Amino acid sequence: MAAFKEVAKSAGVDEHRQPTPGMVVRRGESNIVRLIGAEGLRLDKAPPPALTIEELKGLDLISNLASLGKILGIAAPPVLDGSRYVKISGKILSPSVDLKFVGGRGNQATVTVAVLGPRPVTLSVRPIQRRIPSTDALVWDSQQPFDLTAMLDRINTIWIPQANVVFTCRDTTPVLLDEAAVLKASGISNPEINLSNPDWTYTMDFVEEILNANRDQSANLTMFLVHQCASIAAGGNSPKSAWGVTGKVYPVCLISDGCRVNSQETMAHEAGHFLGRRFNFGRNFDHLNPNPDSGGNPAFIDCLMKDGGSSTTARIPYDDAVNKFNQPGASYPWD
Repeated sequence: MAAFKEVAKSAGVDEHRQPTPGMVVRRGESNIVRLIGAEGLRLDKAPPPALTIEELKGLDLISNLASLGKILGIAAPPVLDGSRYVKISGKILSPSVDLKFVGGRGNQATVTVAVLGPRPVTLSVRPIQRRIPSTDALVWDSQQPFDLTAMLDRINTIWIPQANVVFTCRDTTPVLLDEAAVLKASGISNPEINLSNPDWTYTMDFVEEILNANRDQSANLTMFLVHQCASIAAGGNSPKSAWGVTGKVYPVCLISDGCRVNSQETMAHEAGHFLGRRFNFGRNFDHLNPNPDSGGNPAFIDCLMKDGGSSTTARIPYDDAVNKFNQPGASYPWD
């Protein structure tokens, strides 16, 4: 049977969506979807004026796949024998519309397409500094290099093709937090314990108010870079280490060295918790599946927002991209 499939991972085609695959097309741009088992199939009816449909072949196909690979930061996706490649362009904003290809003996395939305009999101990335009491020197809490260009590139290669959410960075000014306030908020009264300890861990539940007081008021979201961070799970009472943590109330994140060394997708994952708040009664966008590894469910296992941290493929499901992440919605309490 015919079916629409992705051309490359995290390129804006959600082949796991039911009952039909979903495809995001950025306004003024194009995207490519692969059609298998499609010999003799044709478009059932003319597409709406917002969309232009074109089948790619030969050198034109190779050129378009190379362009897609460049956007995704990967080598050009391979041309698979027996597949047809359909290029869909979006002229104007368009809600979800079904495109059906039909053939003989009831063979058919449908893909749901939405044309999305860009949703801009302004970040500030603020490294936290610590003061060493014995020397009064300032040091970076994070112990890893700070490459803003690489951070933004990875975040945008995930979010732009799949949801047309576009991140820019407004400020990278470091911030020196009040040590006494952090220790008090963390429930530590021993004066010999201080933030100059290289293994110090910032727990979001304790310091969210302090981070909010030091966030960039002109940015949508402020990410604070630290060596280690943690949070307290619902129903728990002890901090649990994490690569990244998003505040439950304010637009702030803690991003650890472990995240930036081992999984830069985590920064995009934490941004997703924040982006979905408008459509979750003011609460963070939750993980998509509490047990992503049980049964290997393909609808969740490769997702950006899976529980336990994002996967390297960092797929954003079509319905979340269209209905939650891309839509600006109502204002936040702090706007």
